[in-house]
Amino acid sequence: IIKALQKTDLNIVPVKNVYTALFVNVEEYQEPYFVIGIELSKQIDLNIEHIKTNLNKYFYKHVEFEIFEINENDEYSEKLIEQGEKINGIKNVW
Repeated sequence: IIKALQKTDLNIVPVKNVYTALFVNVEEYQEPYFVIGIELSKQIDLNIEHIKTNLNKYFYKHVEFEIFEINENDEYSEKLIEQGEKINGIKNVW
């Protein structure tokens, strides 16, 4: 996940902080999936497609991700910050 997020163009998605976790509280026949919360440094809309494009370079298409802006989604934000892993050092490495 870190390699994919480092490919993020910070002009498109101005990342301030990123938190990740594996969501395992799923239904009986559902696979756990990755949750990625992104805190932006500027007040713009989160470009989820740009993030997904970079993730798909490293993961198969069937791997599920839930991506959201950490400031807007109070349901997961607090728990993700508390229980997830903060990824440091997201910067362009083109």
